[in-house]
Amino acid sequence: MNSLTHFLMNAGDAHIDAHVDADADAENRRTFSAIAALLKKSPGYRLFSILVVDLESSVNRRIYSSNPRDYPLGGVKSIDKENAFYRGVVVGGEPRRCTSRDECRAAFYDHELIFSLGCECAINMPIQWNGITLGSLNILDAQNAYSADSIEAMRIPTAMAVPAVLKFLNQESQ
Repeated sequence: MNSLTHFLMNAGDAHIDAHVDADADAENRRTFSAIAALLKKSPGYRLFSILVVDLESSVNRRIYSSNPRDYPLGGVKSIDKENAFYRGVVVGGEPRRCTSRDECRAAFYDHELIFSLGCECAINMPIQWNGITLGSLNILDAQNAYSADSIEAMRIPTAMAVPAVLKFLNQESQ
């Protein structure tokens, strides 16, 4: 077994069930936990979540959370088709980086909770398949913690998320 396979098979097993939506199967739980472990190493985070887009219901639904107490699994955020997240990340397929408290305040309706966790910057990275945004990886940390290099560091973990999110969405629709 190579080191990446070993890492994926064992990443975060002790904390999987508390952080991953109950609808996700064991393989998805391992994948999401491995992604969390990779992102924790680089670029780092205080808060990490995976959201899936549900355009029919006009919500983003949380299927992974590094902090399920404050950001519970299954929690939803309404999709506002006029805001920058929807236009840039969901429709445009572009990462969004907020580098300051002011940018987070403008971007997130729950900014007070975000600030209370010591987070003042964020990256929302679209998870895409065939040009369609399925969801996003979202990391938050202290002010100015993220640069353009941080977005690059998220590309491989985001690609790893694609099959697991597709599988999750397929299971959910059955």
